[in-house]
Amino acid sequence: MFKKQILFNIIVLFIGLTFAFSAMLKLVNISQFSNTIYNYGIPYINYLAPIIVIFELILGLHLLFFVNVKRFLLISLITILFFTIFYAYGYFFKDVQECGCFGNFLTNFFDKPIVLFGKNIFLIILNLIAIKLFVPKLDKDKKLKTIVIYVIVSFGMFFLGYSFNKSVDEVYDENFEAQFLNKSVGEVGIDKFYHFSSDSTYIAFIFSYTCPHCLNTVANVNLYKQFGYVNNIIYLPVGGGQAKLDFDKNYKIIGPKIDGASPAISRISGTYPTILFIKNNNIIFVNEGFISAPIVFFRTNNIDLTKN
Repeated sequence: MFKKQILFNIIVLFIGLTFAFSAMLKLVNISQFSNTIYNYGIPYINYLAPIIVIFELILGLHLLFFVNVKRFLLISLITILFFTIFYAYGYFFKDVQECGCFGNFLTNFFDKPIVLFGKNIFLIILNLIAIKLFVPKLDKDKKLKTIVIYVIVSFGMFFLGYSFNKSVDEVYDENFEAQFLNKSVGEVGIDKFYHFSSDSTYIAFIFSYTCPHCLNTVANVNLYKQFGYVNNIIYLPVGGGQAKLDFDKNYKIIGPKIDGASPAISRISGTYPTILFIKNNNIIFVNEGFISAPIVFFRTNNIDLTKN
């Protein structure tokens, strides 16, 4: 009996930690998670992103504090089953490659379908074992634990609101510029997507298929190639699925677009759009957010894109 209780506690803590960890990682970049579920092609579903994150946080905390354990184990079981079916739908019918389960954490590993399905099956089995091992107990500290849980959730909601509403139009971050400016394409890591020539000039346009700022910027970015200000534009998108299909249908671009490398591109910059001006294989100017048309841009920024 004692060994069963220890096993039960370990399983419940593991499941609770998994949900809480997942929620906390999504809180850091809720916009990216919103973009991921948008790719399933269901209208307005991306607006559920904050609700999903808070739901996961509440679920995880109740299990971590052993409050209403059986009820939340059942909710956990149903949730994992639903998420598994939902991801399968996106993967097989909408070409969705990213699950967004743990935000940007180890995406190359957790976004592999075999890993995701394996993880979820493992969690389902653990839930079933825990439900079977459950023995009702009187919890004298239940009210105090519940208060603590929702205090933590309140802080999570505050941070979520800040993260979800954060815009690229906010005050420019000098640290953001420093990670790119005067660096070579090799140092930044974009050379793995395209072979840059040292005697040419480029714009590397890092963007998300579901970012309104990015979509509004495409036409202006095209003008830099159209009127010969740069030799080429390299489009580095993040995302896929329905959002990619909509983009390909409605936008005409002038230059190569590198699809299928979302995790690697998002690790280079998590701010969309990011525009890198490249000359002699070095980044000479960085623009975060919407970029103006060339005639306005060169009037307000003192840079030289001529070859030599």
